[in-house]
Amino acid sequence: MKNGKTLIIFDFDMTLFKTREFWREYIFPFYIKIGIPRELIGKAYFKAGWVKSDHLIPRIFIGELYKIIKNNKNYTKKQLKDIFEKRVYSPAVKRYFYPYSIKLLKKAKKKYQMLLISRGDKKFKTKIFGYCGLNKYFSPEEMIVAEGKKIKSIEGLVIPTNCIIVDDVGKDAKVLASFLVKKGASVRILLVDNKKPVESLKEIFKKI
Repeated sequence: MKNGKTLIIFDFDMTLFKTREFWREYIFPFYIKIGIPRELIGKAYFKAGWVKSDHLIPRIFIGELYKIIKNNKNYTKKQLKDIFEKRVYSPAVKRYFYPYSIKLLKKAKKKYQMLLISRGDKKFKTKIFGYCGLNKYFSPEEMIVAEGKKIKSIEGLVIPTNCIIVDDVGKDAKVLASFLVKKGASVRILLVDNKKPVESLKEIFKKI
């Protein structure tokens, strides 16, 4: 990090990327197509994302889904995994960026140092970032997948004097901001409203 240039830190899920729609509209239907009820897919998703951890872990999702339907001899765990990987690891995931996300990244890249910090499974998220084309805006070092607290992932970085946080979760943004302030930074938080994300991103675009 260069100390003189403002740093803008982006969250990924539900900030730049329509995570809920990605799962419900893009992933779930392919399991429904092979005969697994949506309700059961939803249960596996919930257990993998909110019971085992505070972020979704794909291998747990597949494992939970298999546990639910294992008495049905039509499916194998490999089959469930293959469906997941074929769908997720594809350039088609780009369509789940919020409108205005890319415009925001393009504008920010011209003016600021940038970091992308997202909680999740490192292997899964790193591949998703690649298929989303985020390497156009961030170097590999600037795309951080935090498997624990976000602040742990940036403890060793030199923090610039001025920082901007773009996130959809106020609590997460405040925790990160508090950490940055302790490091001596002045911090501005810009929140994406999940009820009207596109309008929020337009407003953030004007403010940066």
